[in-house]
Amino acid sequence: MKVIPAVDLLDGKAVQLRGGIPEQRLWEHDDPVAVAQDWWDQGAEHLHVVDLGNALNMGENTELIQAILAEAQGPVTVGGGLRTTTQMRAIFDAHPEALAVVATRAWRDPLWLDHITEAWPQRVVVALELKHGTIAVSGWTERLKLTLEEGIFRLVDLPIGGMLFTDVDREGRMKGPNTETARQACEALDAPVYVSGGVSTLENVRDVARAGAAGCIIGTAFYTGALDLAEAQAAAREVAP
Repeated sequence: MKVIPAVDLLDGKAVQLRGGIPEQRLWEHDDPVAVAQDWWDQGAEHLHVVDLGNALNMGENTELIQAILAEAQGPVTVGGGLRTTTQMRAIFDAHPEALAVVATRAWRDPLWLDHITEAWPQRVVVALELKHGTIAVSGWTERLKLTLEEGIFRLVDLPIGGMLFTDVDREGRMKGPNTETARQACEALDAPVYVSGGVSTLENVRDVARAGAAGCIIGTAFYTGALDLAEAQAAAREVAP
């Protein structure tokens, strides 16, 4: 399992928010490109970049994403308000190992999801973000009447590049990941499952690996110093695939 640092973008900065709330910033840095480069220098195998500004309709950070992709030294999952094929094409053209993460439009427009996964097989990752038990969209500000099981059922036959599972109720709160739900997703899908939300200890990392995840995305715990990348990678390697 890969341990994947998160780089979240808002107002031209790299940030970490508590529960996805813009006013509750736990950490910020003025140079997101330098933040991304520092993760590669530390030995990251994969980065997860999210345009929170675009997702929350607070201003996109497209140029920053392009700059991060231009310097990327491995796979990068890119998400946050991706709702057009033009946005996705720009990501795929910028780096051969880039993956586009879609959520809001993917759940509201199944025909569009069919189209983009057919056009770019194995390069589209669908974010399934649970809030109080149902799928959340629009930067976690709205909830659909779709459960985890119903969401997975929509994805099983599509040539997706993976599913990103986030428990919004644990995001940025360092309460530990929702590994039971993550395990359900891993067992139900043939595609890679990436898990985020609440990872704060080395044992949390091991738990996500034991659940069968392909990747564990970590933000707050890295930026507050609760976890170290090299130690987290070592913990993930302790769990047999």
